Parts: sequence; structure tokens; C-alpha cells
Amino acid sequence: MNILVTGSSGWLGQTLVPRLARDGHKVVGLDPEAGATTSLVGSVVDRALVRRIIRDEGIGAIVH
Repeated sequence: MNILVTGSSGWLGQTLVPRLARDGHKVVGLDPEAGATTSLVGSVVDRALVRRIIRDEGIGAIVH
């Protein structure tokens, strides 16, 4: 499954993103701060960005 994880550079995101990837999921990490587990730098308040990620990445689930 393709999963969007918001807050991917945070405490939970840094643990969750690698775990989901190890379990075979394609993970897209979104965070306002760049980090090792962040694929895209941006904010969840940018609705157009979130919609584009969902559409372009075929996101099936969001962890916020």
C-alpha cells in the first residue's frame, strides 16, 4: 500500500516510516522540516500539495 505519513521528521514519524517501508509499503514522508525520513518538504495546511501527493503517489492511507 502507498502511505502518506505527515510529520515524518518528528519523533513518531522517524520510527514509523522505516517500519512501514520494512513491511513492504511505499511510504511518502511529508514534513515542514527536511529529515532522513522525509520525502517531501511541505505542510499539511497546503491543501493543493496534499491533494497532488495523494493523486500522484496513489496514496491509499494517511497517517497524521
